[in-house]
Amino acid sequence: MVTSGAIKGELTLNERHSVARERVIHWLTKVLSDKGFQVMRNYLITVGDVTHRIDVVAVINPIGDIRVTTGFIVVEGKVTPELIEMFSTWKIEGRFDKLVIVALDDIDVKAYELALKLGLAVVKVPQIVTEGTEEVMRKITGVYEVVHYHPKLSIEDATGVLGSLTKRGLFSRKHREVVSVALIYLPFYVISADIGIAEPEEEEVKREEITITFDGVKGYVVVEENDEIKIVREHGSLADLSEDALAILKQVTSAGYMTIDEVMSTLNIGEEKVKVLAGSLMNKSLVDIYADIIEARKSILRRSFDIREYAKTHGAEPHSGLPHDESAYILYPRISLDRLVSLIEALSGRIKEMSQAYLPFYAGLIVEKVNGREARTIELVDGLSGKHTTGLAPILRTIEQNLERFILAHGQRRE
Repeated sequence: MVTSGAIKGELTLNERHSVARERVIHWLTKVLSDKGFQVMRNYLITVGDVTHRIDVVAVINPIGDIRVTTGFIVVEGKVTPELIEMFSTWKIEGRFDKLVIVALDDIDVKAYELALKLGLAVVKVPQIVTEGTEEVMRKITGVYEVVHYHPKLSIEDATGVLGSLTKRGLFSRKHREVVSVALIYLPFYVISADIGIAEPEEEEVKREEITITFDGVKGYVVVEENDEIKIVREHGSLADLSEDALAILKQVTSAGYMTIDEVMSTLNIGEEKVKVLAGSLMNKSLVDIYADIIEARKSILRRSFDIREYAKTHGAEPHSGLPHDESAYILYPRISLDRLVSLIEALSGRIKEMSQAYLPFYAGLIVEKVNGREARTIELVDGLSGKHTTGLAPILRTIEQNLERFILAHGQRRE
C-alpha cells in the first residue's frame, strides 16, 4: 500500500477539525442516531504502530445476532488514489463491514474507481451542511454554538502544581516524577431548558429554567464543587438510555407515578422488559420503584450548572468555534447530543439553548517507581482555576493510552 508521510501527518489521531468538518460529523451522528444506529465518535484503530481516528462508527443489529459495522471518515482535502489505498488498509484492520469516505472537496476520478474495486464508498455531503446559515445548522446538528476557552494558567505553573504532587515523605520509598506536561481540551455539552416542577400539595405545575452540563465523552452530569469540576457518579452515563427506557421515563414523569401494568398497557411493552428498563432508570437515579409502582425522580434537575459561567468567574472569555492549537490534544465528543436532549425532554423539559464548550486542562504524565517497578498515571490541572483536579478521571480512562503517547511526543518535558 502507498502511504506517504504527509498523508499520515494529515490523518493521524491529532488531526484538527475545521468548522465545516465538525458540522458534517454532527450531521452524520444525528442522521445515523435517528435511523436507529448505535453511534460512536472518534473510534480508534491501530495500523502498524500508528493510531488513527475514524470520525464516526455506526453499528446496527438488523436481525438476531447479525452485527453490521460502518465507519465514516471525513476528508477535507482532495480524495486521491493514495488515500483510498490507505483507507482500504484501515477497513481491514478495523474490521469494518463498510467504510465510507465523506468528501468535502474534490474527488479524483481514479480514486473513485479504485474505491469501487476495493469495496469503499465515496460520497459528498449536501452543501447546506457545510455552508448553511447558523440557524439552519442549529436544526441540522442540534448544537446552537461551539465555543472554547484559552487557559489562564501557563504550562510552567501547571508543571509546578503537578510537581507538588510528587513530593515524598521522609520515610517514603516511592519516587514520583513529572515526565512531561501537555495542554488538552475536553468537550462539554451545555443544555438549558424550561422544566416543569410540581410543588407539593399544589395542583399547578410551575416551570423554571435550568442549565445542565454533561461531559461529551461519557455523558455524565458535570458539577462544580469547591472550585473543582467533577462528574456525578451516582447517575452514571446518561447517554446510553434506550428509546424504550426514555419512553417509560417520559410517561412516568408526565403522570408523576405509574404502576407496571399501566406502563405495559400504555407502551405495549412486556412485563419483564418494563422491570428491566425501570431498573436501569432507577440505577441512574431517574425513578424510584416501590413494589409495582414506578415514581418519577427529578434529582438530576438539582444539578444545575453552567460550565460557561464557571469559565467566566475565572476571567476566561469564550472564543467562537473549535480550539485550533496544534500543540494541544483536543478530545472531541464521542456521544450524541440527541440522546441527552431526549432525556431532558422525557423529564418534561422544553429545550431553550444548547452549546458545546471546550475547556483547557494540563495533563501531566507522572511516573512512580517502587521497588524497581514502574507505574504511570496521568493527572489533570484545571487550566482556568489552576487546581489539581481528580473529578474527571473516568473521562481520561477512555483515552489514557493515546493521551500518554501525545504527552510524550508533544508535551513539555520537565527539566
